[in-house]
Amino acid sequence: MCIIEATKVATGAESQEFLFTGFAGGEPIPPFTLVDGQFTGGFIPDGITVVITETPQPGWIYGGIESEGDGGLVVTNLENGFSLECINPELGSATCVIRNIQVVSSIPTLSEWGLIILAGILGMFVLVTIARKKYWHKKELQKGELRLPILY
Repeated sequence: MCIIEATKVATGAESQEFLFTGFAGGEPIPPFTLVDGQFTGGFIPDGITVVITETPQPGWIYGGIESEGDGGLVVTNLENGFSLECINPELGSATCVIRNIQVVSSIPTLSEWGLIILAGILGMFVLVTIARKKYWHKKELQKGELRLPILY
């Protein structure tokens, strides 16, 4: 039998649980959860391949597994998980780190072109407002209806 020891690393996850499911030799294994910094481990029988899949969590992506060992336990990264195969029980131990990466959503901002267009629209609004004021002011002067405030 080979021994695996793994630690979950998901910086910023606090108490976020990450769900794992899998198969050992084609038979399902009970699902389990890990949080950032939590340790887990187990035994892998000789000649058995264990495939573990992480269920995607909102805001996080699977970042892979990093392993150090003696060579008896082969650890392979998969798209959303990893596989473990015990090829030499005499050398079969590995210490692993299972990583998750937080997905940062970008904050929408105006690009340079967006700012130029916004400034142009604002400028047109200002020009229209000035033109309307001049037009009405001129019209009131022609009619003699313009009343200026009396200053003392």
